[in-house]
Amino acid sequence: MRDVVSSLTATALIQVSNIASGVLLARFLQPDGRGELAAVILWPSVIAAVGIFGLHEAVAYHAARRRHGAGEILRSSLLLGAVLSLILLPVGAAVVNLVFAGQPGDVRAAAFLYLAFIPLNFFGLFVVGLFQGRLRFTEWNLLRTSVQVFYVLFILLFYFTGMGDVHGFALASLLSNVAMIALAVALHRRVDWRSGAAPAATAEPPAWRALTRYGISVHFGATAAIVAERLDQMIISVMLPAADLGLFVIAMTLSRLPLVLATTLATVSFPKIAGAADEAGKAHIFGRYARATVLVTVPTAAMLAVLMPWLLPLFFGPAFAAATPVAWVLLISAVPISLKAMMGAGLKACDRGWLVGQAETATLALSAASLVALVPAYGLMGAAVASIISQGGALVFMTIRARRILGVPAAVLLLPRRADVALVVDTMKELRQLLVRSPRPAR
Repeated sequence: MRDVVSSLTATALIQVSNIASGVLLARFLQPDGRGELAAVILWPSVIAAVGIFGLHEAVAYHAARRRHGAGEILRSSLLLGAVLSLILLPVGAAVVNLVFAGQPGDVRAAAFLYLAFIPLNFFGLFVVGLFQGRLRFTEWNLLRTSVQVFYVLFILLFYFTGMGDVHGFALASLLSNVAMIALAVALHRRVDWRSGAAPAATAEPPAWRALTRYGISVHFGATAAIVAERLDQMIISVMLPAADLGLFVIAMTLSRLPLVLATTLATVSFPKIAGAADEAGKAHIFGRYARATVLVTVPTAAMLAVLMPWLLPLFFGPAFAAATPVAWVLLISAVPISLKAMMGAGLKACDRGWLVGQAETATLALSAASLVALVPAYGLMGAAVASIISQGGALVFMTIRARRILGVPAAVLLLPRRADVALVVDTMKELRQLLVRSPRPAR
């Protein structure tokens, strides 16, 4: 349970760092510059996520299996990453040249510079995946948190040294990844990876082949989820002015806060659902945590909706008050997004993880159709409504499948009861006590 606590603590710190960087960038750049920076970071990030072919997950999986040595896994993954980078960098250059054709010269230069994110991202994810697979959760959480904290520090450094523009903050993002990689290398050198390793299995394929096979098997569902998550920003960056993308990104920053609570409940529920003795037990626990998610996310979204006209200008500046109507609509979509996270954890705990991939594919299809139909006519509001359509449709799909698997009506999964309040309170108390009492890992 200590590992769950450390992971939740890291997730909370990542969220705080994301909000901090969002506030700083909004204050320093204003809507136009914030939108330009979002576009600069967006396209290389998507290219990297699509082009990695699941190798980061393959590293974690095969590191956990211990059929190959840690050094062999890392060397093979880095070799594969280098080959993919050589292919993706020219592709990225062509995409940047097309998407940023009408942008100012400094923004185009920043976009070409940020293509360096592709190999940096690969290297970082592979090393981090090695720690995750070998259950080195202290190092894993430290690394995944550090890149966000480093970014905040570099943003401040660049601003106060006179480099507080789109190009400077893009470089700050790259340097935060470099700093995380340096920390990962230092931690890697201190770990005895042979500890607990299984004897080499002569029947095992070479590490590069095993990584490639597994990576491809999980890649397409994950890619659908990534593209679906960022498709609205991609279309906005092409169809609308940079300032609109800046407003949309800031609106999303606060409207996704209910997802943090849902992710916490999903993390706690997963081992309990998976460990249930029979299907009836799984259905009971699944239903309790799904209803608890509704109980937590709906009031949180409603409270944020009331506070949003005050929060946006307070944190991000008066120029972002115009994002309030969009943030209200995105808060509606935050409820199905949060429930999807809970449903996904439950389905995986019931050994139905492949259904999550189907749901994400449905999300992508609905998102693409609704964005193309609504954004040209209704702008940012159309993009926000498209989020409700795509996320709501995917949630309906997951709920129907969960109902069939568990043999319970949808109302049992989604309509809270009085007893569910106690579950939410007890879960938060349990997490608070664990955070206070959890022993420090041995050095």
